[in-house]
Amino acid sequence: MRKLQAVNSVYWFELRRHYRSRRTVATVAIMTFLCVVYLFNILRVTNIARGRNVGTTGHFYLQSINHDILYPTVALSSLLMLVLACFATFLGAGTIVGAREDGTLRTVQSLPFDRRTVFIGSVFARVTIVAVVVVVVFGLTLAQAYRIGLSPSLTRGIGFVSIFVAHLAGYTAVGVSLSTLRRRRSVVFGAALVAVIGLLLASIPLSMVSPRLTLLGPGPIFDTLVAGLDDRVYTAFQVEHGGERTGLTFSVDELPLFASTSAALLSQTAWIVLPLAIGLYRYERSDITN
Repeated sequence: MRKLQAVNSVYWFELRRHYRSRRTVATVAIMTFLCVVYLFNILRVTNIARGRNVGTTGHFYLQSINHDILYPTVALSSLLMLVLACFATFLGAGTIVGAREDGTLRTVQSLPFDRRTVFIGSVFARVTIVAVVVVVVFGLTLAQAYRIGLSPSLTRGIGFVSIFVAHLAGYTAVGVSLSTLRRRRSVVFGAALVAVIGLLLASIPLSMVSPRLTLLGPGPIFDTLVAGLDDRVYTAFQVEHGGERTGLTFSVDELPLFASTSAALLSQTAWIVLPLAIGLYRYERSDITN
């Protein structure tokens, strides 16, 4: 119980610090505004596609999907994913190196808590900021969708937002891990940018090595989890390895384990836990006095 109270104290300390930071507030506001404008534009395309029964959009296969084409359409937006992935990774990348350069790391660590508590509380604070952006962006998008006459499922919408937050939490975790590797913010942010691009493209070489490795890439993980929200939606990867298709029609008999939603959940958990474990290991053994 004391450990949880300590983590909670650091968590709220970090949130208040970000709230007072003009840079963080401005970044969050601009990011939210741009994403909302972009998704509102996507809604116009979705509105045109309304009533579509059977077909394919990108690498999702849709069967009697009707108005719920909204979530696969949004999930396919590579530009939106790139922007939010960069935001989440850079936010995580400033966890340690940013606090060290700003001079706040010593202040936080001077609190009567151990390094593990400080680390966990700081990470939770940053994941919360990412979650707030996602909730606001997609909350406004859903409201606009209902306003223009679309009927996306609210239950699936909540599931979609949860998946998106978990997906971006993985990028935040990678950024946090990178923040413990170097002492200069510019170097860490450069590494974070390379990491984002590498992770977005990771599924290509993995799938070339073996289809069983496809769900180790963040992109296919996200797509598979989104498809799992509706039993009428599958990814092209799942159709290829669990069924067959002819033209726009397809059938899925039985998904192998490596293409299942369970495998995607396991991989997503690993993408969050492993980078954080590495970051925590390095932070507990780093010298914060320099």
